[in-house]
Amino acid sequence: MTETLKTRPEEEAPASSAPPILRLDQGNLAEALDRLGDPAALAAGLVNVIGLEGVAARFGTRWSFRRDLVHEHVERLMHRHLGEAGVFQRIGEMHYVVVQSGRSRLHAQALCLRCLREILNHFIGEVRLPDMRLHEVTRVEGNEIIGQKVELSAAAISEPATFADPETPEPERSPADPRAFVAQKTFAVSDDLEASRSFAPRGQNRTPASPLPAVAKWSPFVASNGQTVRVSCALEPVIKLDDSSRIGFRLARRVLYPDRVLDGQALRDLSRADIARVDYATIARGLERLQTEKKGEDPASLIVPVSFATLSNQRTREMLVGLLEQARAEVRLGLVCEICEIEGVPASALLTAVSMIRPFCVRVLAFASDARPAALRSLKGMGLAGVSMDCPPGLGDAEFLNWAREMSRAARTVAGPLFLYRVQPVERSVLAALAGASHASLQGATETRLGTA
Repeated sequence: MTETLKTRPEEEAPASSAPPILRLDQGNLAEALDRLGDPAALAAGLVNVIGLEGVAARFGTRWSFRRDLVHEHVERLMHRHLGEAGVFQRIGEMHYVVVQSGRSRLHAQALCLRCLREILNHFIGEVRLPDMRLHEVTRVEGNEIIGQKVELSAAAISEPATFADPETPEPERSPADPRAFVAQKTFAVSDDLEASRSFAPRGQNRTPASPLPAVAKWSPFVASNGQTVRVSCALEPVIKLDDSSRIGFRLARRVLYPDRVLDGQALRDLSRADIARVDYATIARGLERLQTEKKGEDPASLIVPVSFATLSNQRTREMLVGLLEQARAEVRLGLVCEICEIEGVPASALLTAVSMIRPFCVRVLAFASDARPAALRSLKGMGLAGVSMDCPPGLGDAEFLNWAREMSRAARTVAGPLFLYRVQPVERSVLAALAGASHASLQGATETRLGTA
């Protein structure tokens, strides 16, 4: 299907840094495309247009207020993924033209799809096929870009196992299937529990692991009231329920003070400095355990708990950002940051905290310690990509199913998908999926093997 995408004049050009972003000359778009890259790229099918219509439609009337934040995030993400061989330019409110010289046509499309998936996950919390808007530009006439819509299968929603050029055979191997960039390796839930101590290697060369944070610097520590606080951390595998694939791990922390485990309310009663130390210790302990336990490839993602009190203070936030950067280097697709201890926080303050943490992760969740639907109402309009919570203990199967349905409905109304933690027994993950939850961490053999350092 051929469509014509008309450009709109822009008041200002995006900030430029490598890869270069050039302001389009609206009077002669063809010359502008020549400046964006190799003129032969158009004939080779290496010029694509990414559409943000899905994001704009979901925001509705809020789009005009959020579009600048969307553009900032999209451009930062495309800088990261396209590399030196790709240049891009925003045209209008909802379209980006991308030129990728030196790549194959399918590889160029695969990278654009990767960007689209991350954009949709970040702002919508899910990836739906109708929202995947990608056009291959066929010609440029004056002030119009004319492109052929790329027809996608349902497999395009899934994250590919690798982003190697599907048209280029690997050394000493048979050429890869050109459709490989939409393939995804999935694991059964039981396999994830059995493999929780290792990651399946894919033969890729990984960069050397970054130095471990100084765990002893943060845990144990003496709190402001003179009590000794110890922070431990377990790695809980997180499962995407619709296909039983593992997206990574959750840092499940335990705070001992001095001989009892603190819950969310008790954590809020600590001083701001002590809460920050708990956050620092959680990330440091989790990264230590991650580098100790893993074998082979880095995990796809990592869910990191972050306290609102730490985010809301500039001094503690700076240290937190440094640790998050170290954590981000240990995963392939990015961090999921989970803001904790949010009960009673003013809406404006929470919205500010979400905006501050968003540049360092691919998704921002709110952890709700109050597992009732009414408790989630205050999260609406906060720019979150989902809600997470622990499963209440002692529920029968029917009670759990009814509770999970109510919470899933409430979460999607105000924020997005529901992440359920400590689902047990493992078979109950099927009920969680039926109830509408999107992800779950499974409690049982995993926690026993990993322990709590």
